[in-house]
Amino acid sequence: MAAAGLDASGPPPNLAPARLTRYRASVDARLILVVDEEAAVRQSLIDVLSLDGHEVDGAGDADGALLLLDQRHYDLVISDVRMPKLDGPALLDALTERFGDALPRVAFLTRVAFDPHYGSFLTNLRAPMLTKPLKPGRVLELVGRMLES
Repeated sequence: MAAAGLDASGPPPNLAPARLTRYRASVDARLILVVDEEAAVRQSLIDVLSLDGHEVDGAGDADGALLLLDQRHYDLVISDVRMPKLDGPALLDALTERFGDALPRVAFLTRVAFDPHYGSFLTNLRAPMLTKPLKPGRVLELVGRMLES
């Protein structure tokens, strides 16, 4: 017997179909560090990457990131370019100084493709870049490519 207001022929139109899609991570789980002063951006990256099977830590600034990098070996660091105190270029310099040839893979986040203050850094950057607002599919595609190599 159908409940009042519901058609017995199927679910209400506002509900998703009952079938589930099995999700499989695109690469083996890795340790990733996300560095962004915006808590919402940082947490959304942590959530997306965690759901993909990765272990993810977050830091609100470059100083916090460097403390975490002293404690753990990260496979990938994703950092905002614009941050107070130590910005993206300074963080990359610090990572290069600390790790030399063992530098973890690094990707950067930015709000604009061209930033007058960081123009030469972004132009000469040999690291991948993601533009905010972030799209989960684009994030996972970039991370997958970076961690496969």
